[in-house]
Amino acid sequence: MSINQWRIGRIGPGKQNLIGVPGSSVVGHLYWRMLISGVFGEAGVDLFEAEFLLSGVDQTGTGTATSSSNYPGQPPALAFDNDTNTRWNSDFTNSWPQWLGYTFLSPVNIDAVSVTVAISTQRAPANISVQYSDDGSVWTESWNVSTGVVGDWTLGVRRQFDKP
Repeated sequence: MSINQWRIGRIGPGKQNLIGVPGSSVVGHLYWRMLISGVFGEAGVDLFEAEFLLSGVDQTGTGTATSSSNYPGQPPALAFDNDTNTRWNSDFTNSWPQWLGYTFLSPVNIDAVSVTVAISTQRAPANISVQYSDDGSVWTESWNVSTGVVGDWTLGVRRQFDKP
C-alpha cells in the first residue's frame, strides 16, 4: 500500500510536549498511528475526526497526516481538521489492516486516542493498535484496544481510548 501524506497547518492552544522539559525522563516519538484491523460490517474506515492526546490535549497541529489509503477527495488530513463536515475514508477494498497516522515536527508522547465515526457505525474501527515509530518504518505497539460492539458507537460522537 502507498502512504498518502497531506500537510496541515492548524495550531491550537494548550499543546503539550514534555520533550526537553528539564529533569523529564519522558521519551517521545515522531510518528504515531492507529492501526485498524477491521470494522463492524462494511468495507473501509470512515471517520469525521481523530486525535492523538496527551493528558487530554490533542497534540496534532502542524505535522503531517498519513494513511495506508484514502478514498478520492477524502485525504487523511481531513481527520485532523476539527471539522465534522469533512472526513477521512480509507479505500473500500476491504483490505486489512488500514491505518491513520500523524508525523509530528518534534517527538511527543501519546496516552490516548479519540475517533469520531462519520457516516456508518458499520465502518467504526473494531480494534485499534496504537503504534509509534522513530523512523516511520519500524513500528512498536504502545497499546491495543477492542472498541466494543457496533452498538457501542453513535454517529458523530467522539470516543476516547486511553492507554492502560
